[in-house]
Amino acid sequence: MDGLQTIRKEVKKYIDKADEPTLRSVQALLTASEKGDWMSELPSSVIDEIDEALKDLDAGKGIPHAEIANKYPQWFMK
Repeated sequence: MDGLQTIRKEVKKYIDKADEPTLRSVQALLTASEKGDWMSELPSSVIDEIDEALKDLDAGKGIPHAEIANKYPQWFMK
């Protein structure tokens, strides 16, 4: 039995024993990969803004996570 067949067999065992939340999570994971690239469904203006933001981050114009976490600790409370 090759590696992929072994993985399929093992996963099927887990699926048969899984509870509903786990099955829903697996289903969401599998169907998400079928839907393709969600970003291509965004309006071009949004894609342009994302590209611009990524360029700003690459240029060092972003604010480090640690700085935001210190400034707004309430956002990071569990």
